Amino acid sequence: MKRKKLLIIAGVAAILAAGLFALRPAYMPSDPRPVVRIGVILPLSGNMAHMGQMIRKAIDFAIEDVNKNPDNRFVYHAVFEDNQMQTRLTVPIANKMISRHRVSAMVTLFSANAYATAPVLVRNQIIGLHGTGVIGARDGVYNFTLQPASTEFIRSISEFAKSRNFERVALSIQPAGTTIELLEGLHGNLPGEVRRFDSNDGDRDFAMMVRGINEFQPDLIFVGINPPALNIFGREMHLQRVGATQLHFGLVGLTDDFSLFEGAYSVDVSQGNDEFIERIGSSVTFFSPLFYDGIVVFAKAVETAASDSDAIPSAEDISAAMKRIRRHEGVAGHIDITDHGAFLSSAVLHRIENNRPVLVSY
Repeated sequence: MKRKKLLIIAGVAAILAAGLFALRPAYMPSDPRPVVRIGVILPLSGNMAHMGQMIRKAIDFAIEDVNKNPDNRFVYHAVFEDNQMQTRLTVPIANKMISRHRVSAMVTLFSANAYATAPVLVRNQIIGLHGTGVIGARDGVYNFTLQPASTEFIRSISEFAKSRNFERVALSIQPAGTTIELLEGLHGNLPGEVRRFDSNDGDRDFAMMVRGINEFQPDLIFVGINPPALNIFGREMHLQRVGATQLHFGLVGLTDDFSLFEGAYSVDVSQGNDEFIERIGSSVTFFSPLFYDGIVVFAKAVETAASDSDAIPSAEDISAAMKRIRRHEGVAGHIDITDHGAFLSSAVLHRIENNRPVLVSY
């Protein structure tokens, strides 16, 4: 009986060992090269989990591809943490990554998280790669932004409005983060009469705001609202039968339920090239091409900045090397890297048709 138990235990141990082997990271523990760790803070659960999980997959692909290069001095490893899209959790997670994992770079999503972590990264001299176009998140040395600049979105939105000869435009906005920059630029660039209808963060009663929009009778409603308020707004638009054309900012990345937005348009970031889309398994890639390219550029800069020693280069040297790249041809297309820490790329336009986003031209 004792021998039988020992055999069972040995069998279970073998199975567990095989499972751990299958889950090992992209580098072998015996690899003598130093490890460069990248902390990644994403909403891996909650309302924005669909976006966070897609971006995680893209970052895993980038790490895998970077580590395939046998000439690299370093191996790269991503440390993922879930902030559930709650900004109050972001800074404690960032501090843990710095103190426990000794990360050399940190990735965040959305402007609130960029603002929260940017000073922490400056203080600790760590590179930040933020999925936001907000100027205030950049400092010219440590913090970089991956999303196209607000001027690119303003240009795209204005071209869309002018191409359809809209005479009345309603701006339905949550005035925070990137939308603040959009508001500052849109008023002078949109045709005809423009009227603003704000919704404060946390507001759950959109009936009055939508009623005001309906009374204004706009030809175009530009929407910059985040979940979960976004779906509440969409339902209220249906209830009050508002028939104007809707153009959303980032709708494709902000929801995975398009049933409330049939016929609406969305200004988004690049969804990646055909190879990337096939690899990630979805035509909608939720900002993930930008994060893939950001990781690749960061690793390229680390390798370029490395000296003859095994020491990981300083953040200042990595930053300078990233800026010297100037233009990166990535899965998101042409990306220009500025001295101010911005990754500049083009915006794209989608239309929701049959409960799915379809890429369209102006």
